[in-house]
Amino acid sequence: MSHQQRSQSWKDTVAARPNPRDIAKTMHLSLLPDAKSQILTQGLNTLHYSIHDFNLFEIKGRPEQLTPAALPAGDHEVLWLGLQFHGKSVFSNGHIIPSDSLYSFITQTDDVRLTLPEDRIWKLLIGVSGTSGAQLLAEIPDLRKAYEERRKKMLNTFFISYLDRQALESLFGAKHGPFSTLHHIGLTIGKLFGNYTAQLTKPRSASGEEALVQIYHRALEYIGEHYLSKELTIEKIADVLACSIHTLRRAFRNNPTGVKATILKIRLYKGRELLQTQSDLSIESIAQMLHFSDARHFATQYKKCFYRTPSEDRKRKKRSVT
Repeated sequence: MSHQQRSQSWKDTVAARPNPRDIAKTMHLSLLPDAKSQILTQGLNTLHYSIHDFNLFEIKGRPEQLTPAALPAGDHEVLWLGLQFHGKSVFSNGHIIPSDSLYSFITQTDDVRLTLPEDRIWKLLIGVSGTSGAQLLAEIPDLRKAYEERRKKMLNTFFISYLDRQALESLFGAKHGPFSTLHHIGLTIGKLFGNYTAQLTKPRSASGEEALVQIYHRALEYIGEHYLSKELTIEKIADVLACSIHTLRRAFRNNPTGVKATILKIRLYKGRELLQTQSDLSIESIAQMLHFSDARHFATQYKKCFYRTPSEDRKRKKRSVT
């Protein structure tokens, strides 16, 4: 059975479960005692569970509009493992996480914000901090090495594997008592980070579907880091990734947007963030910064993506603040 078939089978099994009106009851963390529920916006729920050095944060639903979401804030550096089951998420640095993805990143004490599109969303984020985080990195030296080489950056993104899903089913299928919950969560986190590191260090084939997936995620990472560069072109990305333009386009073929459209979308999301957080920047300045030909071109593309003009979005943000 191929990865796609296994993934679809798992999703069909989950979808077959009872679907009550209360979205929170269909979420993984609803099975943990004292998980805190919050309606982020109409149609979108979050559950947050914290114990010892562990933070579990789940988002599920279908928002009626683009919705920002912040990870739970902490006093220490947090090592995160993310599982994107459905939909996609856009990080504030422009990094796009597609459906069925496993990824890892580190945050400091400041908030990390995600943008969630008007689509079906389901993601689970598992954070480890403090002594447990340091111990985890000590026990998985390959993971520690990867972060030392790419400090404060998101590591590679992979497909969620059968072993990952099995570990989650084991955790959320277990009976949790006052003394067993921490034990179950610790074991599951160890398995998930171990599975992720195994994929991180696995030798990659230079051909086939898996290679195209890796090219796709490497290209996303490069675009996310260089979207402010005027020289960001298909030719430049292919050259950096040491692949042909044809191969790069093939890597994007089974995804919602092509290479150029992805560059455009990341710039638009960044433009939206600047509009809402940098009131001193004019729309013309933002358009120029993001390499649109002029403010009119920026506004046209912005409305196609967000269904509002930049001016309307900025005014709407001001009204929500006041």
